Amino acid sequence: MKKKVINLFCPVCKSKGNSIEGLKFERKNISTNSGLNFFFDIKYCTSCQLLFNAKFENKKVNYNSKSKFATYFNHFYFKKVYSEIFLQLKPYLNISKKINILEFGCGDGEFFQFLNKKMKNLNVKNKIAYDIDMRLKKKNYTNDLSVFKKKFSHDALNLVICRHTLEHLPSMDTFFRSLPKKFNIILLIEVPNGFKNIFFSKRFEDIVYEHVTYFSIFSLKKLILSNGYKFLREFSLLNNENIAVISFRGNKKFQKLLEQNLTKNISLNKKIYLEKIQKLVKNLKNKNVAFWGVSGRCLSILNEVIDYSNENELKCFLVDSDICKIGSNIDGFVKKIISPKELKKKPIKKIIIGTEVGFKSIEREIKKLNLCKSYSLWSDLN
Repeated sequence: MKKKVINLFCPVCKSKGNSIEGLKFERKNISTNSGLNFFFDIKYCTSCQLLFNAKFENKKVNYNSKSKFATYFNHFYFKKVYSEIFLQLKPYLNISKKINILEFGCGDGEFFQFLNKKMKNLNVKNKIAYDIDMRLKKKNYTNDLSVFKKKFSHDALNLVICRHTLEHLPSMDTFFRSLPKKFNIILLIEVPNGFKNIFFSKRFEDIVYEHVTYFSIFSLKKLILSNGYKFLREFSLLNNENIAVISFRGNKKFQKLLEQNLTKNISLNKKIYLEKIQKLVKNLKNKNVAFWGVSGRCLSILNEVIDYSNENELKCFLVDSDICKIGSNIDGFVKKIISPKELKKKPIKKIIIGTEVGFKSIEREIKKLNLCKSYSLWSDLN
């Protein structure tokens, strides 16, 4: 009897998806010891902006110590990523007096260890790392999903981490069912930016046997919203190689605490932000400086601390390569915006790049014109 081929539907919205010509193929298995070849039928879900392998067969993927599945690490590089993730999570960690650290799909446990070290000064009640392939037989690690679920509690913030796991799952329900609905949860999900890599960067080698889905930021956000979570923030890592979303689910009291905490953080950040600007301007007093890139954001920062009508306060020039801006005046500023070539005739000691757009091209132009040293206004404020 001929074996029935099961075609997977879109893991987010369950639609069939559209087939893509050229992305239906067979690949010889040299990666695992299952001995069976891999079949690919990459489909595109228009409503979710998601690519997925409709021919994915989970039984062929054997994540265990005997398989030839290779994982590689650059620990220094990864720790920079870990630090960025922690920075993004930090504003939400003091909502509750206690916190539970729960990682789903921990792999080798490196990020779980990093997070525990970073949060040692917080009141951590429970901590558990779950993975179906449990290589680390240590305390706080498990391959038993029921043990993972028991670590959630009502008297603590439940911080759930899911990194580089969802792209391996034929059904997202496996993950979301493991998160009990009655608890307050902050959820971080990180996945490869597979849609960008394949659709835009044409990196077809990124189509690999162990990945079911190839997410875009749109499909990732749709996934969390369709499972009852509310969006908090999105960010990218490793030059947009990976994408991440932080979301939450909880009762009204938890939502109110979250809102109060975020507004408090915004006020505190604004205070720190202004202090940094004032320090920057103080260091530049009585020096000839040029602000290159007269954007609205740059001017809004300068307006906070600089009296443009008082030229003695800051010997300042505004520079832009946009011909529509050159020769015009900014309200309250006595000098006209000059071109980069005109800047060469001025006794400038420092150039501050005031725009984030085209930052690298401005740096190259400064070097080409053999001008003085430059640095970004944004790097001083971050």
